[in-house]
Amino acid sequence: NEVMEAIITYMNANERRLESRKRKKVEKRKHREVTREWKRSVKEQALTSLDAKDARAQVFRTETQSSSSPLSFTPSVEIMQKLRAKRSEQSKKAFQTRLMNSNSSQTSSSNEMTRLRRRYKKDFDDDSDDISPVQAILRIDMALDHKKLPSSSDVEIMLKPGRLGRRRAVLKRILNDCFDLRGKCVPPSDGIDNGGSLLFVTKCTIDELGSFVLAKMSERVSNV
Repeated sequence: NEVMEAIITYMNANERRLESRKRKKVEKRKHREVTREWKRSVKEQALTSLDAKDARAQVFRTETQSSSSPLSFTPSVEIMQKLRAKRSEQSKKAFQTRLMNSNSSQTSSSNEMTRLRRRYKKDFDDDSDDISPVQAILRIDMALDHKKLPSSSDVEIMLKPGRLGRRRAVLKRILNDCFDLRGKCVPPSDGIDNGGSLLFVTKCTIDELGSFVLAKMSERVSNV
């Protein structure tokens, strides 16, 4: 019985495989027929389109040949002169426009610089007793930007007790820009002769750094 069942199972499997193969062959044949028909249709459409284009080209050539005025690819001298004059006029207008824009830009830049110089002079002529430490820092930055020695009163206002950022950075910039000093150049608070060592700008206290900057500024003013 087991042998018979195995034989029957094997035969059924063979029949299913044969049916599957036949079905795939039929599907492939149908697919080839559809593809062949599609290619034939596309080829016919392309030929029809080419024929239409050839017909239009032939009509165009016929009309061109029968026209009383033949085509000319060399413009006349009069047309060339008109085009040259037009280009010359456009170039003149463009140059005049650029010249006007350049003069306007230079005038506005000059007015802006004059306004900034007046504002800068006005700020430094004001009474320093009424300004805040933040304003003092701004005045110091402005003086350094203009390659000038800041006011010692602004530095003193900046060094007033209180929470304020950028003190060390501003003092370092004064030493660097005005006195060409950087790194290990600050004397300790108890005097330079104490051990003969100097302090780094980034390691000393704000009071030591501020006192050194004020001393250097006083020397500069007294030597002038």
